[in-house]
Amino acid sequence: MITNGDGGHDGSESCARDDLAVDALEDPGSMTMTTARTIATTLMISASIGLTACINTVSLGSGDPGGSGGSGGVVPLAARSNPCLGDQIATLAENQHPTRFVLDQESVYWIDAPPANGLGQDTPMALKSVPKAGGAVVVLATAVSFRQIHVADENIYWMSDDGTDHVTASLYSTPKSGGGPITTIATLPAHQYLVDVDSSSVYLEDTDALTFSSMPRSGGAQTVLIPAVPKLAWLLVDAQNIYWNDDTETFSLPKAGGTPTHLTSQPVGAELRQQNTQNLYYILANDPVHSLIVAKNGGSQTPLDNGTIPMAVDDHCIYTAPWPTFPGGVFGTLVGAPMGGGVPSALASGLASAAAMAADESGLYWIHPDSGLVMKMAR
Repeated sequence: MITNGDGGHDGSESCARDDLAVDALEDPGSMTMTTARTIATTLMISASIGLTACINTVSLGSGDPGGSGGSGGVVPLAARSNPCLGDQIATLAENQHPTRFVLDQESVYWIDAPPANGLGQDTPMALKSVPKAGGAVVVLATAVSFRQIHVADENIYWMSDDGTDHVTASLYSTPKSGGGPITTIATLPAHQYLVDVDSSSVYLEDTDALTFSSMPRSGGAQTVLIPAVPKLAWLLVDAQNIYWNDDTETFSLPKAGGTPTHLTSQPVGAELRQQNTQNLYYILANDPVHSLIVAKNGGSQTPLDNGTIPMAVDDHCIYTAPWPTFPGGVFGTLVGAPMGGGVPSALASGLASAAAMAADESGLYWIHPDSGLVMKMAR
């Protein structure tokens, strides 16, 4: 069991275990979900500790049916016939109300946003973390509101509405290990939003002035990097560049500033949502079947029509929780497709709807606000 949000844990707690199902799912239409693995989930209500979500954990081998087998990811991801399949699915935290979340090398961080109390009053939110390997949930900070969260080096950063004038918002940081002081970095206009943080700067979008700026992590003057951001643009930042798109064009700009580079033209309604080290990934408005990949150097553009709308990507796979209406889609099923193309495979089902996902070399992570879970598929 994982400790609950307040760090408490009764060693006597236990969960009843149901049989685990590992089944093949066949597409009734034109697509076949091969090597689908379904993880049965048990929810148990305990009178002594309230609602507890008990998630069975199962070894799924190396993720390569033709490989050496066993658990622990013994076959390198790039060498697997399907690098999307993991070795285990496990619960990292339960009894939460998770919304936004981010990863770093050691931990998962999320905003816990409980519903309003019986009097209609807002309940304070909490910024929490749990080790990727499992362990106690740590409360890093509490606030009336959290907007965005980003982690960089040894600190985690967020913005909160001040809650009174609706004109300003504050940018804060605190040690990501917990227990440290909370530092107010700057008081900013409420129409500015934290987009990213790196080793030297924070990056802010101003939705009124339609600008994109950087500011030292310790606070200070802002430097405008993009003086005219399209009103409905989507922005992403990586180690070197800023990327954004308007209705039909995508651009990049070095984080140090300079002249924007036109990368590509894309269909109307394409929205820039995800990235990995090589590519940008777009969803297409009102189209649950198609998506688009664009090389960060602008060298190529690849349409996808297999229904893997990118909710998360790494350098090996595209992950999504598909609409039930797409061929082979099942509500509550997580799907992965190899980056180089191929038939998507069901990775897990029976886990309700995943609200957000993130992936790295250690695995795929996702949250379930309705059932209060923070989940991991290890690799």
